Amino acid sequence: MLIEMHKRRRAFWGWSTDEWLEILCPSACDFRKRYPQTNGHSRQMLVAAMYLFRLFDDFRKLGIIDRTALACRIFGRPRIENAIKRVVDVAVSWGYGRFQAKDVQWAVCTVLLANKSPRLEDLTLEVLEMERKHTGIYYRRASIVVLSRVLTDLGIVPRPLAKLAARSGSNMGDITNGVDPVWVSWIERWQKTSTLQESTRYRHFVNLHKPGRWITATHPEFTSPKKWTRDLAAEWVAVVCRMTIGEWTQVDEKFQKNRGKPMSAKARAHLLSSLSTFFRDIQEWGWIPRRFDPRRSLAAPRSLRALIGPKPLGVKSL
Repeated sequence: MLIEMHKRRRAFWGWSTDEWLEILCPSACDFRKRYPQTNGHSRQMLVAAMYLFRLFDDFRKLGIIDRTALACRIFGRPRIENAIKRVVDVAVSWGYGRFQAKDVQWAVCTVLLANKSPRLEDLTLEVLEMERKHTGIYYRRASIVVLSRVLTDLGIVPRPLAKLAARSGSNMGDITNGVDPVWVSWIERWQKTSTLQESTRYRHFVNLHKPGRWITATHPEFTSPKKWTRDLAAEWVAVVCRMTIGEWTQVDEKFQKNRGKPMSAKARAHLLSSLSTFFRDIQEWGWIPRRFDPRRSLAAPRSLRALIGPKPLGVKSL
């Protein structure tokens, strides 16, 4: 910094954006060539310092830079790790693999840096949309859409961003893939009618595609909720209790690094709760005959509820 101030005959707080881009260089490799006496962390520490001084904050123009590490340096590692965990836990519970979770982590750090706050609760749809427009890589834009869905589920934003147009090679898949149109039409009708809070309604809507995908593949003659019975509900409860990450999801198997690992008890309970809410509502509204009691037939078994609760000290989440 002293060398550059001496060369420019001007204090660093008077440098222009173009001068900062010249000094910070397009990449860490270029930075080390320009300043061989520095170590591998110098560029990132300098970016963090100037961000906090509000002298340069356009991290998007710096090429490839570790945004997670940058966010940790600026806001503090505990805050960023907590924000990432809150988002990734929800995404993984929906069936997203660690490959997609890593992209969602990138999205979390990017929007927090853009919003100049480490709090998820400070994010808005406008910030998410702005960052999606700034992002040129398709799968990075898609990760911001996934983040918006998680924030909707958490009640932080009122609705998710609109889905990106389908693209050849996209690995997230369409949420309706593998689901009979009859089932899709029923849950869409429920979503438009339900008076639940928007974030809760959206979470149930996402979860309802899993039993739809299961029923389409295993019992295609029962894709209309009108035909469901107590025996079929019991079969779904058994499926959920044994469910692993990646089962009955729309994401391609090759992108599911954690496929086959146990799904959390809380995520499985959420799946049962969503279907119970769906059947309870459409029965009470008179859309289908009452063939079984959803509260009893789709309740989480005691063995599953026993797994939900505070973890003992020293136990780390997967």
